[in-house]
Amino acid sequence: MCSAITLVPFGVLTDVAFDSMYYGRDRNLFPFEILMFWIAALVPALLASLRPADIDRLIGLGSIRDSSDG
Repeated sequence: MCSAITLVPFGVLTDVAFDSMYYGRDRNLFPFEILMFWIAALVPALLASLRPADIDRLIGLGSIRDSSDG
């Protein structure tokens, strides 16, 4: 996951260069696009780093599974 997050700026810069070369569009706010993609990638990265028991507790299934173990 870390490598995907570090490659975001290169993808955005490639997209900016493509837009300026082929369509003549100027996107001077591309650093904010990079920040937006990093923030959007944080939620799945944090959820992926949780243990299954933490996810169950987060969505409210922890008490159901604990009581059914018997």
